Amino acid sequence: MGEHDFASFCRRADGRHLVRRIDRLWVRRHRAGLVVVGVEGPAFCHQMVRSITGCLVDVGRARRPVEWVGEVLAARNRQAAGAVAPPHGLTLTAVSY
Repeated sequence: MGEHDFASFCRRADGRHLVRRIDRLWVRRHRAGLVVVGVEGPAFCHQMVRSITGCLVDVGRARRPVEWVGEVLAARNRQAAGAVAPPHGLTLTAVSY
C-alpha cells in the first residue's frame, strides 16, 4: 500500500519511472478454488498487477514467507520477484476519474 518504486513488479521501459501508488489491495476466497485479488490505484506499470498477484500466490501456497513480498519490493529488481500470473482470468472491472 502507498507510493513505492515498483521496479521489481514491472517490465522495464526506457525513460519511464516505475513509481506508482496502490490505494487498496485485497485478497478474498469466494468459492472453493476461486481466489480474487483486487488492486486499486491511479496507474499501474506494465505487468505490475500480474506480478504482484504471482507473488501473492506464492505466499498463499506457502512457497514463500509473508515477509518476502516486502523484500521483493525493496529489491527494485524484477529478478527478485516470482512468476508473473497468467493473463487469463485478469479482468479490469472499473476505471474512474
